[in-house]
Amino acid sequence: MFQAEKKHRKKAISIIKEALIDNNSMNWILKKDKNRDNRLVVLAEYLFDSGMARKGVYLSEDTEAIAICCQKSNKINFLKKSYLQLKLICFGIGFSKIIMVMKRQRQLNSFKPKTDYLYFWLFAASDAGKGTKSTYELQKGIYKLSKDRNLPIYLETSIRKNRVVYERYGFEVYHTWKIDDQEFDMWFMRRNPV
Repeated sequence: MFQAEKKHRKKAISIIKEALIDNNSMNWILKKDKNRDNRLVVLAEYLFDSGMARKGVYLSEDTEAIAICCQKSNKINFLKKSYLQLKLICFGIGFSKIIMVMKRQRQLNSFKPKTDYLYFWLFAASDAGKGTKSTYELQKGIYKLSKDRNLPIYLETSIRKNRVVYERYGFEVYHTWKIDDQEFDMWFMRRNPV
């Protein structure tokens, strides 16, 4: 596992975009129109660029799997954060959903700890990387970060099969949120350093 660089952006965004296609929570924030594919790319770019700004994008050695796992205390400078958010609003979310998305984000953040932790924002693999040593390598690398920094890992997922996989790898559900206007639950999970 190694930290991604800007030269990995194109491939990383392609992997992230494919992972977002079936993600209920991520798709919920996007404007629903004929430009869905482009909006998925904008969201993938936002995740990658935000993760890079927080020094939290990691790739497997063969670059077939990606993890975005940022330490909460690693902040993005205000101008960069504002630029990334404005781009996401204009070309991904749309102005009509911004209030709902902000309200939802505040709610999501209310379920997270106030102390420092690693936020496991995304884990994805290309078709070639699924079920291979690439994903195992990233998993072990993220666990090592957690142990070395003595920080727990937090995440949330709206995908039931992902919840089951995370539980198999030592995560526990500490909160379940039934989102009022959605047909899916959001599971908040954590794994303490071991």
